[in-house]
Amino acid sequence: MPDPSEATPHSNLMESARAAVAGVNVCLPATVVSYDHDEQRAVVQIVPAFLRKLAGAVVVDGHPAISNVPVVFFGGGGGDYSDTWPLEVGDPGLVVFCDRSIDEWLSTGAAKTEPQDRRRHDVNDAMFIPGHRPFADPVGPLGRDASARVIRAPMLLLGSSSASAFVALASLVDSQLSALSTALSTWVPVANDGGAALKTLITTLQGTGWPASVAATKVKAE
Repeated sequence: MPDPSEATPHSNLMESARAAVAGVNVCLPATVVSYDHDEQRAVVQIVPAFLRKLAGAVVVDGHPAISNVPVVFFGGGGGDYSDTWPLEVGDPGLVVFCDRSIDEWLSTGAAKTEPQDRRRHDVNDAMFIPGHRPFADPVGPLGRDASARVIRAPMLLLGSSSASAFVALASLVDSQLSALSTALSTWVPVANDGGAALKTLITTLQGTGWPASVAATKVKAE
């Protein structure tokens, strides 16, 4: 901070500009304090502290948690496309402060709304984009691949939240077909044996664990 005794018109102007910019909220990293899954709104806590001048001294000051923050998920296509996931306390992300009041838009969703409050870059007009992470905590090796898109989750539902049938995994299907093919290649049918040879074949297959499930453990579809 410049020494007041050495202030000049230029330094006074620059200090005024810095003070004005300090009051403009743009975007900051934040973490989730709580999350309403049904309404996709969260309480978030801004991570970096602020340096403020108080009684002539510079102090470190935190920001109170921000409530009622809409969470930004991928979506579109007239509402037929969406990509959502649960949020937990402490999840990191980026909080963005809109240029103007979004109260009317949040309550109506109308394409054209006229803000009734003239506030600008206010903390009450924050939106939270989950997933932004610090260098100290990157996505782990199970969640990334240099040559493919990786969607990692304890459970994936494809189509809608009503998906209930597990998808079949090609490797498991191949394994079951291979076991059946091997058994059939050595089976010799016997005429007029009342199906005894076929029963033996089935018993042999069952001894290998056939038929086994070919379902995935984490992916359901409809």
